[in-house]
Amino acid sequence: MFFQNIIIFFLASLAFSILLLIIASVFSVKVWNIFKTKSYECGFKNFDHNSRQTIDIHFFFVGVLFVLFDLEVILLFPWALNYDKLSYNGLFSVFVFLTLLILSYWYELKEGLLNWSTLDITEKSDKKKQ
Repeated sequence: MFFQNIIIFFLASLAFSILLLIIASVFSVKVWNIFKTKSYECGFKNFDHNSRQTIDIHFFFVGVLFVLFDLEVILLFPWALNYDKLSYNGLFSVFVFLTLLILSYWYELKEGLLNWSTLDITEKSDKKKQ
């Protein structure tokens, strides 16, 4: 009986998804031009056929930082749900985790990784060596 409800829910979800796809394909406006066939890269011109073209390293940094902070927020979620059940060891581990999170964010701000206009990694590393 339990699996019957799951199967009914799955079939209803599948039918609703197919219905939405059919409605979207019937009522959508179909206008084709050259810009819709080209790939879109956010923040810089299309690569076209030159795959060796360099891109700004800042896009990579922002992507990695987003993934890291997103994972850290996901790790905080179970602690937030079970806050009232945590012992002192659990609270201490949350404190250490949040401390490391805040220190890493402070380091990123100090290094200028989140400044879009002034990011130049090579110049910063050359200034530190002098």
